[in-house]
This record gives sequence, structure tokens and C-alpha cells, in this order.
Amino acid sequence: ALPAGNHLQLAGSYADPQTMAAGENLIRQHWNQIDVLVSCAGISEATDPLAMTPERWRQIFDTMVNGCLLITRLAATFMPDGGRR
Repeated sequence: ALPAGNHLQLAGSYADPQTMAAGENLIRQHWNQIDVLVSCAGISEATDPLAMTPERWRQIFDTMVNGCLLITRLAATFMPDGGRR
């Protein structure tokens, strides 16, 4: 858990559209604008990529890659100039 401060936490899978909708609501309720995104979602496990199932690979890829893209796109909509300044 983070110490008290001026930040929000979004629990859930960043690859899940319901989590993204909850994140959008959370930002709108508290700030309606953000300046910084720290995205540190991930899956850490000892796996053998040659032995893992395609379904498990998709779960990991969705979290690590697609989730990063989706949360960044969401955050950019709340940043001045889309986060380009």
C-alpha cells in the first residue's frame, strides 16, 4: 500500500475493459486531469516459455503489453495536450 498522498490506485487487470472504465470514473471523480502516470502492472512467475500454454501466454501478454497500452491511452485523455508537453 502507498502512503497517504495525492495519488490514485487502480486495482484490477489493465487489460480488462471494466477496470479501464473504473479508472476513468476514478480520475473524473477526483481530479478530472492528471499530470503523471506510473504504470507498473505486471506478472512475475517462474515459467518456461516453451512449456506454457498459449492461453497463459495471452494472459501475460495482455497484462504486460496490452494493459500498458490501454492505461496509457486512458491517462493521455486526461493530460493537457494528451501528455505531449
